[in-house]
Amino acid sequence: MMTGIQTNQVEYLKPKIMIVEDEAVSASLLKHTVERYEYIVCCVANSGEEALEMVEMYQPDLILMDIVLAGEIDGIDAAKQIRSKFNIPIVFTTGYDDQARLDRAKLLTPVSYILKPYNDRQIRVAIEMALYVGKVERERRQAENSLRESEERFDLAIRSALMGVWTWDITNDRRYFDDRVCHLLGITPTTFTGTQEEFFRRVHPDDHNAIEAAMARTLAQDVMYRPEYRVVWPDGSVHNITSRGRLTRDDAGKPIRVNGILWDVTAQKKAEEEHKKLETQLRQAQKMEAIGTLAGGIAHDFNNILGSIIGYAELALIDAPPESDLKDCLDQIYKGGKRAADLVKHILAFSRQSEQLKKPLRIGPIVKECLKLLRASLPSTIEIVQNISKEDRNTLADPTQIHQIIMNLGTNAMQAMREKGGCLTVKLEHLELTSKEAIADWELEIGPYLRLTVRDTGKGIDPEIIDRIFEPYFTTKDIGEGTGLGLSVIYGIVQSHNGAVTVSSEPGNGTEFNIYLPQTRNNIDADEDVTIEYVTGTGKILLVDDEEALVNSGQLVLERLGYEVRPYTSSLAALEAFRNRPDDFDLVITDYTMPQMTGIELAKEILAVRPDLPIIICTGYSANLTPKIVRQTGVRALIMKPIMHDEISKLVLELLKDKEKNGG
Repeated sequence: MMTGIQTNQVEYLKPKIMIVEDEAVSASLLKHTVERYEYIVCCVANSGEEALEMVEMYQPDLILMDIVLAGEIDGIDAAKQIRSKFNIPIVFTTGYDDQARLDRAKLLTPVSYILKPYNDRQIRVAIEMALYVGKVERERRQAENSLRESEERFDLAIRSALMGVWTWDITNDRRYFDDRVCHLLGITPTTFTGTQEEFFRRVHPDDHNAIEAAMARTLAQDVMYRPEYRVVWPDGSVHNITSRGRLTRDDAGKPIRVNGILWDVTAQKKAEEEHKKLETQLRQAQKMEAIGTLAGGIAHDFNNILGSIIGYAELALIDAPPESDLKDCLDQIYKGGKRAADLVKHILAFSRQSEQLKKPLRIGPIVKECLKLLRASLPSTIEIVQNISKEDRNTLADPTQIHQIIMNLGTNAMQAMREKGGCLTVKLEHLELTSKEAIADWELEIGPYLRLTVRDTGKGIDPEIIDRIFEPYFTTKDIGEGTGLGLSVIYGIVQSHNGAVTVSSEPGNGTEFNIYLPQTRNNIDADEDVTIEYVTGTGKILLVDDEEALVNSGQLVLERLGYEVRPYTSSLAALEAFRNRPDDFDLVITDYTMPQMTGIELAKEILAVRPDLPIIICTGYSANLTPKIVRQTGVRALIMKPIMHDEISKLVLELLKDKEKNGG
């Protein structure tokens, strides 16, 4: 019982606010904002008539009144009737900048106006100002016979609200600040003389004009003085200040003083900036998620195209004369196709956020390949100098990600030099990191490393932002030139490879990035000529794919290996052929994504007739298809497109041997 009574008492003491708004969505948003600041919304009226009925019933401490309301009584008329009976402060809200309406509203002397669309901060400031003014009015009326008591209550209210009171005496150009204002501005009260020069010594130089312009508007237009500015305390810290003030005139209409309040909004500003930053990151995250979804959607078709390119390149390589220009050209087509296939796999891995596969790798050939690509896109005013060590050691790395690092750094260098030209230097060398170097600078293990250096002679990086360049979404580029993800992605890749990345730059003298990757003892042969090794066999194969080019290239390869192939571009036609003569086939190779019937559905129908028949499912991408799901259906193998024919030849022979071994 006691708990309930205490809660009711606390709620009773909170200011009650009445909202008058005829648009349901605006009323709901306004109510949500007001309640979030722990005020009580005692009622919501959607017309002037309803407001007049409710105000007497609920006796609110403040009314947020829309000027334009549906019905015969608009917000101004409703406010006029309310003010004639009750001493309730009113804050007008409006989405129309109609001077005639605003002039009518001014006659009622509301506390302030909020122009739609408004933000939370505007609403909160308006409420605090209105409640404050209402409180002052009530206290003044209640303590009319005791001015001293009224001033003490006024001072208590200000200090409780963490505000300070100030006055500018226009006649003698002197400012009078209470102790709270002096504290907020970093001024010593005992030494403050009240001059503008002394006040401006605390104000940030960039904000002087804003303060003077705000005061000029107040004097010329008799509007509220409402600047926001920064002050610099003696310790060098910067604080954000919001100030509000009203102009007072003498009987002749001459301005004599401005009275006002101010408060520190530094914490609020930081929260708003953090909120904006989080919103930006959320939009970027949603954008990246959409890219991942798109990547998965196009991967199947792209892999089918690559399958045709790689398949026919493989067939042509078999017949190409050794040491001929034709074989060299086909080698490049085959390598390019495999590189594209690897890139698609990494795009899919990105969309699924899966781990990348690393292998022993010599990155010298990748560096050379990237520089060839960059040369094609760089203007002639930019020179490329490469210094690739002949002692090309191995590192455990993902080739496509190494490719991504070099291309990103090269592109950044190009953008830094595009105005005046310059020189792009790329260096790859072997080095040993000592204990001191490893621990002091990069927190790396002691041992052998590869160092990739990318240096440009561009405009350099400002020292004030160089520590932030690896932050996600941080960018100094214009809109459309970058997302701020490039360097953060590079940093993540290097970290995942147990390496380190450093940067040094001087404005006007270029930038240098150094990538450190640990060496591995495993040896590989890099940049070899393409050699395709097939294994032959015998048997009858049912080949199904809705892409005619893939069926044709697959049939040619399998027939060269010694198999008899029945090709189909329709899963329904293939199923009908199988049902007519189920014993005519020793193995089935089918695509997964096909119209009318998927590869899994086709496999289930076939296995219902011949459970012993080996089936291989091929797919370019499917988020719903996993090796576990495939095994549960009885399918023997899942292979990703584009299919390398030497790999499929080995897999086919292995499955046929297993079938014979098991008596199939």
